[in-house]
Amino acid sequence: MKKSGSQQLLAKQRLPRASVRLHGLGECLLLLGSGFLTAGAQIGGLALPLGACLTASLPFGRRSLSAALGAAAGYALLCEPAMAAERIALTALLLAAIVVFQGTALPATRWFLPAMAAGTALVLGSLQVFGGNGGWRPALQWLAVSAAAGVGTAVLRCGTGAGERGRPLYFAALLSGLSGLTALGLPFDPGLIGGCAMVYGAPELSAVCAAAAALGLTGNLGWSVTAALLLPAVTARVVRSDLVRVLLGGALCCGVLWLGGVGTPAAFAAVGIGIPLGLWLRRTGALRASGPAAAEELAARRMGDAAQVLELLQAQLPVQERGQSEADSVYDGAAERICRCCARFHRCWQHNARQTYDALEQAAGRLLQRGKAEAADFPAEFREGCCHFDGFLAALDQELESMLYRRRYRVQLQESRALLSEEFGCVAEYLRRMQAELGAPQPDAPRYRAVTGICTAGRHGAAANGDRGACFPGPRNDYYVLLCDGMGTGEPAAGLSADCVHLLGDLLRAGVAPLDALRILNGTYLLRGDGCFSTVDLLHIDLTSGEAELLKWGAAPSYLRCGDTVKKLGTASLPPGVGVGGDHAPERYRLSLRGGEMLVLVSDGAGDAESAVAGFAGDSPRELAALLIAGLPAEDDMTAVAVALAPRASRD
Repeated sequence: MKKSGSQQLLAKQRLPRASVRLHGLGECLLLLGSGFLTAGAQIGGLALPLGACLTASLPFGRRSLSAALGAAAGYALLCEPAMAAERIALTALLLAAIVVFQGTALPATRWFLPAMAAGTALVLGSLQVFGGNGGWRPALQWLAVSAAAGVGTAVLRCGTGAGERGRPLYFAALLSGLSGLTALGLPFDPGLIGGCAMVYGAPELSAVCAAAAALGLTGNLGWSVTAALLLPAVTARVVRSDLVRVLLGGALCCGVLWLGGVGTPAAFAAVGIGIPLGLWLRRTGALRASGPAAAEELAARRMGDAAQVLELLQAQLPVQERGQSEADSVYDGAAERICRCCARFHRCWQHNARQTYDALEQAAGRLLQRGKAEAADFPAEFREGCCHFDGFLAALDQELESMLYRRRYRVQLQESRALLSEEFGCVAEYLRRMQAELGAPQPDAPRYRAVTGICTAGRHGAAANGDRGACFPGPRNDYYVLLCDGMGTGEPAAGLSADCVHLLGDLLRAGVAPLDALRILNGTYLLRGDGCFSTVDLLHIDLTSGEAELLKWGAAPSYLRCGDTVKKLGTASLPPGVGVGGDHAPERYRLSLRGGEMLVLVSDGAGDAESAVAGFAGDSPRELAALLIAGLPAEDDMTAVAVALAPRASRD
């Protein structure tokens, strides 16, 4: 059975808790595997303490416990017993030290955790060095392991955090551990498989370089594997075709391994496994960049989810209401009150039902149009046959009055639903646009700049002006011109137009589409319900192409001058705040200003400016705006805005 909208919304609200649990479990399993892999990192048979370093780099909790368990299992399986015992002891001591210093400010400092790991390894290794036969080789290994513990903790702390600085070295540590898995008797080198997967799956070239260097230092194939991975990595980021990238990269990798003397069938098979694995990782995004890129992706996903919820809410608001016709509801109400108790009820409504319905249908049109029932509306046969006709007429009048109230309520309800649905749609569309723009490349530099001129005058020279104009850049290469005319004159009109400009300006600067911004303004006026409004001229210009769109809602006509001709734009229409849907929408005009055209926006106080625009011989928007206002009698607030485009110089 299909779920209702509320059930779907509740299901959406329950999803985050389950997703958080699954995310925590997946993170623990990932750290368990990471601890196991890093425990296998070796140099010349000397096990590096990277598993213990991973434990020390994490705050105490299930994450550090998972890493410690994985590291202990890795050391037990991959190292000699004596070395495994020493590394497991180091892991346990570091985990205990994290518990001791938990809640203090020391773990937050950059140097404390690396110094603690190096110091613990130094003390633990000294017991074996000074308690053994001595010699320079054990002492050198002791110092190397202690230094590796400090450096490894610092690197893995960066790699497991929110930043990207340690990410390449973190991958290198994991690949070093993969090479150590050959101690389990595997037929292939897992390190080479992971390296080839990094070549085709990792988004950063630095991660591939670090992984190649780590495999050359700790792997089983020597430094030949470093060149075998770097050459395909470079070609994979130059060649566009996936097929050519795979074939050329595989051939280069196998060729370098063969020249280096390690080109065995097992190595070639590892390359053949690693390349498809890397392509799969790239397609799934498993190795996608962290930090700002991941945060941007998360923000885009959340915007999409929010837009989906708003669209779901929009779908739950039926604009058209289905129900009983008005005539049927009036007659049913009157019959229930008068006819139900009448002795002739069965004769009128069952035996002679057809004649009764025909008589009522004949009177329905006049009755509903007038809003009052009269005896002449019904046939004479019906009047004579009804024994309670006067009471029936009185009941009809009462039902008609109730019907008018219900009609008014339904109209208001339908308008509210349409308004709310439109508001949900506007916000959802805004979120979709912001989601699409996240990560999008920056637009080309604008080719044009806007040249505007504004001139205004208050009624009878008053300081308070009900007209308000504004020009401002929008996101990317958009430019907006606004002219709003508040209802009336003086301070009230000035407040209305100022509020309108501020609201539209904030919406447009935030990236809301011009048409959606006007719909939101219309909804604001309707919900406010005070009968006050402001007309709107909204010009949206793309400074890259020179194309523009003019939206007019209740405003005076505008004029587009193209050479010697003038085109009048706009017809008489109602302003925003009167209704929603249908004809209650702005007029839209698409035009171009890149060929030297000039657009003139005027308020209704400026009168018919077509002749003045046609007679203007200059090309300055400021001069034209001043000319339109100068010399006119100030019987109303007057404003003129002239807009043109000029090519943008390279120095701009």
